[in-house]
Amino acid sequence: MFLQKLLATRFNYRSQLYLLLLPYLAGITLLVVIPTLITVALSFTQYDIFSAPQWNDFANFRNFLSDRLFQRALYNSLPRGRAWQSRNWRGARKWHC
Repeated sequence: MFLQKLLATRFNYRSQLYLLLLPYLAGITLLVVIPTLITVALSFTQYDIFSAPQWNDFANFRNFLSDRLFQRALYNSLPRGRAWQSRNWRGARKWHC
């Protein structure tokens, strides 16, 4: 009798926890997971709003990687080792002193 009551209480408590998590999981799924999957799928297509998407494999990524402006932007946004770190550190130190 005691064991049955304990199991019923534990199941009830666990089901309540899942019910509390349900809105969070639904929100994450609707607002993060689904748009991410759609974006990844559309990144492999040639798409505009007036026509249906056409599959073009990795052509979009090849275009980005071969574009000189994108390469320059990527180079400028990546940290470049010790010289980059020390330059930023001296600048931060100058403002705080």
